[in-house]
Formats: sequence, C-alpha cells, structure tokens
Amino acid sequence: MLDVSYDDLVYWLYRTPERRRYRTLTIPKKLGGLREIEAPNDSIKILQQKLNYILKSIYVPKPSVHGFAVRKSVKTNARVHANKQWVFNVDLKDFFHEINFGRVRGMFMAKPYDLPPKVATVLAHMCCHQGRLPQGAPTSPIVSNMLCGRMDSQLQTLAKNNHSTYTRYADDITFSTTRKRFPADIAYLDSLGRIRPGVVLREVINDNGFRINRRKVWLAGKHNRQIVTGVVVNVFPNVPRRFTNQIRAMLHAWKQHGLAAAQTEWEKKYHIHHGAPWRRPPQFPEVLLGKIEYLGMIRGLDCSVYLRFLDQLNALDATLATKRGTPMRLLRSYYYKLAKSRSIDPQERGRRYEKVVAQLFGISGIEVSEAFRRNKGGEQIDGAFSLDNRHYLVECKWQERLTMQSDIDSLSGKIGRSGDQTMGVLISVNGWSGHVEGLMKQSSAKRIFLANGRDIEAILSGEIDLKELFRTKERALSIQGEPFLSVEDI
Repeated sequence: MLDVSYDDLVYWLYRTPERRRYRTLTIPKKLGGLREIEAPNDSIKILQQKLNYILKSIYVPKPSVHGFAVRKSVKTNARVHANKQWVFNVDLKDFFHEINFGRVRGMFMAKPYDLPPKVATVLAHMCCHQGRLPQGAPTSPIVSNMLCGRMDSQLQTLAKNNHSTYTRYADDITFSTTRKRFPADIAYLDSLGRIRPGVVLREVINDNGFRINRRKVWLAGKHNRQIVTGVVVNVFPNVPRRFTNQIRAMLHAWKQHGLAAAQTEWEKKYHIHHGAPWRRPPQFPEVLLGKIEYLGMIRGLDCSVYLRFLDQLNALDATLATKRGTPMRLLRSYYYKLAKSRSIDPQERGRRYEKVVAQLFGISGIEVSEAFRRNKGGEQIDGAFSLDNRHYLVECKWQERLTMQSDIDSLSGKIGRSGDQTMGVLISVNGWSGHVEGLMKQSSAKRIFLANGRDIEAILSGEIDLKELFRTKERALSIQGEPFLSVEDI
C-alpha cells in the first residue's frame, strides 16, 4: 500500500543516521518562547504522506473534532459556540510531544485497527521521532486525532451532562453553555477570582495522558469578548477588530507608498514577529489577499466589509484576485445579497446593479463604459461596449414592475441616434411584460436583444460565458428575428 520496497523502508527508518532523518527548526510563539518544528527528510516525508492518505480513508473523526478534519475549520469550530452565555477555552501542553511511541504502537494494535505487533511497530517508527510525535510530520495531526478519540468521547459526555457544548481543534479545547452559571465540573473561579479547570475536566485530560497548559485557560462571559480559535463568537463568527484594522492599514500602505515600500516594511515586521531565518517572507500582495479571503471565509462572501476590501485590492492589482477566480465569486455573492436586500431604495439598487453588470463585463474580458450622459439634452446611457466590431448600448432595469414596451422604445431611440452599426442590450432582472417580445418581432429594426436575471445568474455561476451568450443572442436576433433566447435554449 505504501509502494516501497522492504529494503528501502528499513534503510530510511532504521539505517539512516538520526541527524539526517529530521531537521529541527525554531519559530517564536505568540506568547513568548520558541516552538520546535521537526521536519522529516524528503524520503521519510513521502512515506508519511502516503500513510497519511491511507489513515484518512479509514479514520472517522468525532463530531466534536474540527482540527485536521475534512470540511471542518476554525469557523466550524467557532460557530457552535456563538451567542452563548459562557465560553471556556483550555490548551493542552506540548500536545504532539505528549504522544509517545508506545501510545502510537498500542493504538495501531488496538481496536478498531487490530494490526499485528510487527506492523504496528513499523508504522509507529514511521510516525515518531525520538520516541514521540514530531510537530512537523504529515502524519502527526491525524495520528493525534486518532489517539484522542477516547478523550473526545469522555469530554463530549462531560459537556452533555453539564448542558454544555464541547469541541476540540488540535490542542485547543472549548466548552460553552447558555446557562447563567458555568458548570463547576468544567471550570470555576477560586477564592482569589482566578479561573481554574474543574476537577472532572482535569481528571479526564490527565487520564488520557495529556496536561493542561495553565497559561492558556480562559473563561469569558457574554459581556466580555469571547474568542474561539481566534474567532470572535459573542453574536456570530467574526474576526477581531485588530485583524480588520490590519487589512485596512495594508491596503492604505500599498496605495499611499507603493508596493515596493509596503513589501519592505512587511518583511521587517515579519522577521520581528516570526523570526525564522529559514523561511522566506511571503509576498505582500499574497499575504493581503489571504487575509481578505480569511475575512470572507469567517464573515461570509456577502459581507460588505469583505466586498469593499476585495474591491480596493482589485483597484490596486486586478490580476491578483483574478488568478484565484475571486472576482466572479465576489460578484456572485454581491449580486445575491443585492437581490435579497429590502433596505436599499430603488434608485440606489439600480445604480449598484449597473456596477455589477459593468464588473461582470470586465471579468468576462469586455471593456465597458459605465453610466454616462451624452448630448446637450443630457441623455442617460447605462453602459456601452464593443464586441466583434459592433457597438452596443446597454440598458439595465432592476424594478419590481416588468419592463414595458416604452422602455424598449426609449433604448431604440438612443440606438437610432448612435449610428447604423450600433445595437442594444436591455437587461431586465425581473423580465418584461408578455406583449414585449411580440411587438419586437413585428418591428423591422432588429437591433435590440433581451437578457434577464436568469442570464446574469448563469454567467455568475459559470454555466455560460458572457461573450458566448451575447453572440448567440445576437445571431438569434439577426437570423431568426428572436429578441430573446433563454439560457436553457442555448
């Protein structure tokens, strides 16, 4: 299953000199001190990656486990503790290093794995370094989760018995409750007002071979800031204010001082806070995009702050976000948020909708002129673009009422005053009245085709390309005299 010969396996695990199996790196911790990262050599790392793949296919994490688990994240871990009366966090000390060789070997021999002793021994050697799980090996996260299965079950029971919720993200343990008093079995305040882990909680953790890090014990009530794995959960999952302020400051630094200066300043701060000479500082734009995307992941892709930050980033470097497909996802989220909102007045909604359409054109590779006025009479044009040597005027309608023939006539007049090579696109999110298509078919001037909200949704979701859609609609109009062709008919 590992696709490696016995001789190679023995050489890499047993005959390779100890100093060449792993290299030890140190990085500073947030609260002071150094964290050791034990990185395996390439040969052992490949073995561990293969074993990690196999273990993932057979291990089923407990519902309370959110770290190193598929479709789980810091957000899912925080979400279950949102809007609670009390939130209690405790950290396990030296989490990976507390798991020794004997425990790993015993786990592989025990149910449900039932491996022979010799096989379990080889696998344990593959996972361990200097008799313990190394922090830095690909197998350490999943092996630690597998070994914590018994503890997770016991802590889940403890939470249930005390009307609380329990989750674990690696070495971060969290309990929360809606009760007015926090259960003493889990945590309590001593006579000096200090937060102490409950006796029952300590017994469960100690009996499973772990220790509580006394420096990382927090209990927060509703009127204090409640944080779970870095996410604020007082009302809903949110990032700390300082995180948002940092993104704002980075965008400002890039805009005011230029990318080179922002990168230089970032590298200085990076080395001060992370101090890892072996690690190359990441590029400032990538870091900034990563922070903005994290904000979107926690708050949701329709969050106005996320949308505003990403819009500012696109203004600084439009290609950066495009490489990850972010603008279309951003635009899709913004479009649906705009559609659901009932607090925006019709005029403002129309203005924002025009902007969505303009951005959609830009992402699709069509340069479009946004709303402008022309002629001395101040004639309003919602947008204009060129495609295949044809000039188009765009009319956008976001109204509760259906688009009427008078709207078609208005656009037709603007087209007539723009030259023989000009055509028109009328985009009406809510569609048009039943007689509009019939009247347009009867007209001798076949210069306007229609698009509706379903067309826009299809482009935003990737069902069809905007250029392909418009070209097909234009052919249907020119050849068949059809002013509207639905996405389903294309």
